[in-house]
Amino acid sequence: MKKNLVSLVLLFFIFSGVAHAQIITRPKIGFGIKAGMNFSSLSSDKAAMAEEQRVVALSDAYTGFHFGLVSEIVLPGFYLQPEFLFTRNGRDYRIDPPADVADQNPDFFTHRFNHFVLPVIVGTKLGPLKVGVGPSFSFLLNQSFDAGDENDFSPKLENFSLGYQVGVGLAFGNLLFDARYEGSLSRFGDGFSYNDNEFSLNTRPQQYIFSVGLLF
Repeated sequence: MKKNLVSLVLLFFIFSGVAHAQIITRPKIGFGIKAGMNFSSLSSDKAAMAEEQRVVALSDAYTGFHFGLVSEIVLPGFYLQPEFLFTRNGRDYRIDPPADVADQNPDFFTHRFNHFVLPVIVGTKLGPLKVGVGPSFSFLLNQSFDAGDENDFSPKLENFSLGYQVGVGLAFGNLLFDARYEGSLSRFGDGFSYNDNEFSLNTRPQQYIFSVGLLF
């Protein structure tokens, strides 16, 4: 009887320990939505020449937006935050007149592009504070521009580009606040043609991203 009792007590503690370990290691998973603003720019103006015509990709920030789905998977010591976002970005350009034309002002236009972006952030939590880093996969959906004659402007963008994001955030219950920097790891495009001239511009954009998320 004593043996059976001891065995039952041992089994109880063994199963209690296993159950406790499962509770501790079981990931906490949340799904929700997020939205925010992104401010993209270049580190400096980028210029290209063709047939005495000069086109400058301006470093001025373009204000865009994003919205979509977010998930947070919390495990002991770290968290994983994959996202699926629709993102609008853009770039401003200046077209300088040929050097021999004195009475013509530069033209300005904006090139806008829409993406599906999939960041996957891995990080750690210190109370409500989150710190994370991870890759960002971007898939081009479409683009538009407001050049004087759209038939003269033909951009050459990559359908897929790879970047990285690093940043900090705050988590208060089901509310998420994120502030991140995104850089490029691959070419965003090979340039464009304008007025039958080919311009080669390796513009690798960077952007600052601010967003709010809600988990359900």
